Amino acid sequence: MRLCATILLGFTGVLTALRAQAEEAGGRVALRVERDASVEQCIAGAELERAVEARLGRTVFTSQAQAPLAIRLTLARRGNREWSADLALHAADGTALGERQITSRGAHCSVLDESLALVIALLVDAPLAAQVESEARAARSAASPASNATNPAKPQAERKPSPLRVPADAHAPRAPWRIEAGASALLSFAVLPGAALGFELGLGVKPAHAPDFRLLGGSYQRRSAETAPGSGGRFALSYLGLEVCPLESRLGPVRGAACVGQIVGTLRATAYGFDENSSNTRLYYALFARAELLLLVTGRVGARFGARAEAPLSRADFVYVAPDGAERRLFQGSAIAAVLGAGLTVRLQ
Repeated sequence: MRLCATILLGFTGVLTALRAQAEEAGGRVALRVERDASVEQCIAGAELERAVEARLGRTVFTSQAQAPLAIRLTLARRGNREWSADLALHAADGTALGERQITSRGAHCSVLDESLALVIALLVDAPLAAQVESEARAARSAASPASNATNPAKPQAERKPSPLRVPADAHAPRAPWRIEAGASALLSFAVLPGAALGFELGLGVKPAHAPDFRLLGGSYQRRSAETAPGSGGRFALSYLGLEVCPLESRLGPVRGAACVGQIVGTLRATAYGFDENSSNTRLYYALFARAELLLLVTGRVGARFGARAEAPLSRADFVYVAPDGAERRLFQGSAIAAVLGAGLTVRLQ
């Protein structure tokens, strides 16, 4: 029994020694992250520590209060799309070792992730003990009257480090999908006889690392084409469509996009004023290219302005029989049609 107890105590002692040795050879940096509710979606402290240690391939951070190096990271949101990360380095005795600021105007706070991990990895990759000791020695030397009398130091102007600016299009791994809903008033030329007013509803979904995809649907007011006063045809068009916007750019509150897509609809014609009136429904299928500008009014609401050119692949030809028995054309869609639109967009996410 004594032998078992002796072995157990010895084993416990070995584990304790190994644990102490691991702590001694382990992390020597304390990271403290400060944030408010506006930056809750920013990177967490534990996740940032793992990212730094993965880059350096060793244990860096510790939970001990008295670490040779302490890094205070303050995350803040300065505007609708502005993020900042302020880094302050301190030695164990409280000596300030430097500051660094990282800013970005990205769509999501996670645009700072890669730069934060890299900057912190570079800061702690230097021989830590030598760095802290050197800074502490310099601070003690500057504070010593005897040293100052022997070797008077020249006053130096305090220099604030320039902030690092992360491009707005930097990789943002946790950026949510953008979902927008919109409604627009339309003015079309050559889709129906003359100029026709209409409306369109749309729902756009943009994944974090993919183009914007949009579903759309609309309808135009009925337009007439007459052969004589009191006779002719009334035309109406309703459609559904899908588009993708591979090109998108942003300048302040203005966002521009270039899109391509297709629409499928029904073109209905109803004759009136003839000896025999009939109705006919034809397929309307067109490819289109569209350019738009979105002016952000608030963080979630924007005014949308766009123009698209449609190329119908199915051009319905509507004819009638004149009193002399000859067939006459009543209406045929143009090979290229133009559509202008203006409306509002609301960001749902």
